Amino acid sequence: MNIINVKSVIKYRLKRYFPKIIWLFVANLNKHRKNKKYSECRKKFGKLNKELHIYVIRRRPPGGGLFSNVNHVLQGLIYSEDNQMCPVVDMENYITEYSSIRGFNGKRNAWEYFFSPVSKIELKEAYRSKNVTLSEGDRILKNHLMSGRNISYVTNKDFLKKVHLIYNKYIKLNQFTNSYIQYIYNFCELDKNNTLGVFLRGRDYLENPTGHPIQPKIKTVIKDISSYLEEKPINKIFLSTDDEEIRESLVVKFGDLVTQSIRSDAKTELAKHLRDKFKIPSGTIARNISYLSEIYILSELSYNIASLSNGSAIMHVLNGNKFRDNLLYYYGVN
Repeated sequence: MNIINVKSVIKYRLKRYFPKIIWLFVANLNKHRKNKKYSECRKKFGKLNKELHIYVIRRRPPGGGLFSNVNHVLQGLIYSEDNQMCPVVDMENYITEYSSIRGFNGKRNAWEYFFSPVSKIELKEAYRSKNVTLSEGDRILKNHLMSGRNISYVTNKDFLKKVHLIYNKYIKLNQFTNSYIQYIYNFCELDKNNTLGVFLRGRDYLENPTGHPIQPKIKTVIKDISSYLEEKPINKIFLSTDDEEIRESLVVKFGDLVTQSIRSDAKTELAKHLRDKFKIPSGTIARNISYLSEIYILSELSYNIASLSNGSAIMHVLNGNKFRDNLLYYYGVN
């Protein structure tokens, strides 16, 4: 069980023993305390790094989905670069929805489950340093393209180039994640030049649409995929989706062109093989590393069709406007 689940169980068991009015009063006090706690603040923790100004990028627990958290870190990296500070990501003291009590691959900092540190300053060292700023816990860049719910920055090519450079400078996959992704490439025999990447959100965006980008109809997607297959040298479709109905619709239409799902919760032989080979515990860590891998693979393919979400936005950041041909469904936000 991850840390967030343990806290939720304790919280809602305690709630049964308090009158509603008292519970709400305490909840409001706690909300005010947390708002103050997660405002940007300057700290002096020790005597190290007197010549550096360290910027700790943190997010109010439990944060958001994986790529919402990546977006938040990117905001922090832009802010720290603009203000000539040395960034450090803390997802150890400020936990995420995929943080594990046991950690993963010897790491306690959930950022480092999948990524390398963003600078040479280690987390422990940051909290022994003299000049430290703790970031805002939410929306570091106020009134900025990166913080908008409509994720409109992905349509701005000039801005996308700038964010691409920041991403490549600071955010690197760790060795474990790199080897996981390379294994998928080899196992699925993916050729970047003749594989069509397709990214579609389903379940959570359709069932809880408020505040999420509007998604395309599956009939529209099938029509557009068919056009790509007619006009481009494509012999495989690498599909990233959390919705089994969407996957089934595409498999029915395009058959063996659609590669097996690598999602950790998929019931495919490939998904099980990946979990076993890389010794990935079931649950949120497994789901997130498979999702992360899909986005990185999609970003390197020549052809792409995608609906809009934080994941596909980061995919475009990674790609840096280098798709040979791509289609992004951008219909605004519900």
